[in-house]
Amino acid sequence: MGCGAAADFSWSVVTGLQTGMEFWIFGNDGTISLQGPPFDKVLGGKRGDEALSELPIAPEKRGKWRVEEEFINAIRGEEAITHTPFDIGVQYMEFTEAVTRSAQTGEAISLPL
Repeated sequence: MGCGAAADFSWSVVTGLQTGMEFWIFGNDGTISLQGPPFDKVLGGKRGDEALSELPIAPEKRGKWRVEEEFINAIRGEEAITHTPFDIGVQYMEFTEAVTRSAQTGEAISLPL
């Protein structure tokens, strides 16, 4: 990754007996796991802990998926989209396209496209 972190992203449309999705972040001093969907449960642990424990999320910090709702509201002039600038949206789409091309060819795809 550009920031120097190593990342391994895996997607599958065939995951036998999987009961949900998980997103894991492993650091030098701890681990965070997002459990989902809807990814509303966060587990964390520090070096030396025996197990992960649930990390509470304050109601005012909870978010939800609103991409389509925001898009429609922006078209109607009812809402300004401020958290995802256009150039970041383009980068997101490039990443999504690179994942698709890699899945189709079995090859690594460099960014930017």
